[in-house]
Amino acid sequence: MHLVLCRSNAIGSWFIRAMTLGRWSHSAILDTEEGEVYDTSFLHGGCKIWNSTTFFARYKEFRKIELQVEDLSSARIWLNNQLGKPYDWTATLALSGITGVVNLIFGRNWQRDDKWFCSEHTETFITRFSRPRFRTDALSRVTPKHQDMLA
Repeated sequence: MHLVLCRSNAIGSWFIRAMTLGRWSHSAILDTEEGEVYDTSFLHGGCKIWNSTTFFARYKEFRKIELQVEDLSSARIWLNNQLGKPYDWTATLALSGITGVVNLIFGRNWQRDDKWFCSEHTETFITRFSRPRFRTDALSRVTPKHQDMLA
């Protein structure tokens, strides 16, 4: 399994990179054995699974970071259970710099699993099935920039 950080020329990609001052705008989980990518995107209506060739054709640049996953079976079950969950628009509001207001109004927790922002989905996966990289109480959001800083 790999964490994939990526970016495209789409306006949403530019917006996220501008708001986070980061190199990457999106993250996903690549299952190299199955040739599938688990992805959460507002353009595609939340959590989806893609053939890796189709997924990588959408991005002009990407970086793969290998993850040590002990229990692949449980990891795949968890990823498949996330499919169909909606995109977390409150995370996008938090990118605009009003994180404190968003937390106050919506009570955001980046590991809450009822809806996902891409990097919160992938980082929760890493926390559960690989080596946790963030204290769960330390951040109100996790962005692709945060993930890149630890890679």
